Amino acid sequence: MTNKIKTSIAIKEKLNKELSPYFLEVDDVSEMHKGHKGYKEGQATHFTIKIKSEKFYGRKKVEIHRLINAILVEEWENGVHSISINAEA
Repeated sequence: MTNKIKTSIAIKEKLNKELSPYFLEVDDVSEMHKGHKGYKEGQATHFTIKIKSEKFYGRKKVEIHRLINAILVEEWENGVHSISINAEA
């Protein structure tokens, strides 16, 4: 299993465990950022996350993003450079 697949799986597993979303889509878009800062050949560095969870009700967008980023702290520390988040309650 490649690093890119492992990172995608880890992100999905952590978000499912912590947020119990009723919709979750995680896409590795690293190749779209080839030549940009943070891109590393063959590694998972850039992601888009679309997520819907009841745990977001009543929270501001910035709070939701901080929550997701805190859940994924290990991924940030291990080479993820950018995560675009589209979150809804």
